[in-house]
Amino acid sequence: MVLDGHGERLLNETAGSNRVNKFLTSVRPLMIRIRELHSAAINGDSAKVEAMTEGQSRLLTSKDQNGLTILHKAAALGHRTIVETSLGTVRDQKDEPDNDGYTPLFYAAASQNKEIYDLLVKAGADVNRVDKRKKTAEYYREHPKEMPMQHVYQLPDAPRNSGDSLGVPDGPNRRRSVSTDRHQGGDGGQAAKGKRSTSRRETDQVSSDAAAAAQARLSEQDVTPGQVDVWIRQGDLEKLEQVLVDGHGDALEGKTAWNEQARNILKVAPTYMVRWRVERGWREW
Repeated sequence: MVLDGHGERLLNETAGSNRVNKFLTSVRPLMIRIRELHSAAINGDSAKVEAMTEGQSRLLTSKDQNGLTILHKAAALGHRTIVETSLGTVRDQKDEPDNDGYTPLFYAAASQNKEIYDLLVKAGADVNRVDKRKKTAEYYREHPKEMPMQHVYQLPDAPRNSGDSLGVPDGPNRRRSVSTDRHQGGDGGQAAKGKRSTSRRETDQVSSDAAAAAQARLSEQDVTPGQVDVWIRQGDLEKLEQVLVDGHGDALEGKTAWNEQARNILKVAPTYMVRWRVERGWREW
C-alpha cells in the first residue's frame, strides 16, 4: 500500500499486534524517503537514486498518487541513467501502467525523446499496449498535448515534519506559511472569508513573521526564473515563502502551479509585495 502511493491511509492506524504497530510506525519515514527518491528522479540525480535504492530495490517500484514510478518520470524527462538503473534492477518495470494506463513508453513518446523510447523498446516494452483510452504510445508521439505531462512533476504524498499541513518545521526560526491558517481550518465561523487567498490576515501574518526569520536570505542571483520553476514543480513551499519574505515576490508573477499549496502562495504574492514595499518605504504603487 505504501509503495503504491497510499501510505496516508495507514498514518493514523494502530493495531493490537506489536509487530503490526512496528510496521505502522515505519510508514511515515518510508513515505518521506519515497518522496525524496521521486524528487531525485525528477531532477535527474542518478547518483542519489542509486544510493537511496542500493539494497532496497523495491523503492524503485514506488508510485505517487497518480500511479507513476520513477521510471515513468525519468522516461518523460530524458534521464537515461535513471531509466537504465530502473530497467536493470527491477524486472517488469518497463510495462508498468500508471492510473491512466500509461506505461513509461507513453511518456517517452509524448516527450518526443527517441533515445529513451528506443531504449525502452530494446528492453522489451510493449509498443502495442493501449491505455484506458485504447491508444498506443505511438499515438501520443503525434498528439503529445493529450498526455497529462504535469503528472511527471508531482511528488508522492508524504507527512511533513511539523504539526501543520504545509510542513514547515515549528520553532522560533520558523516562518508561518501564507496559507497555513486556511488549511488548518482554524478560522471557525469565518470559513467563507478564509477562502480569499489575498486576505489581510494572511499577508499580515507573513509580514510579521518574516522579520523574525533567521534563515539565510536569498539574493537576486539565487532567484532565477529557472530556479523558481524548479521550486514550483517540486512544491518546495519553504523556498517559495522565502522568495516572498526576502523581497523577490515579483519573480513569482505570472507563474502557475499544479500543487494547491504552492498555488496559494503564488496568489498571495502580489498583495504581499505591495505591503512589503510600503513597509520599507519604497512606496512603489
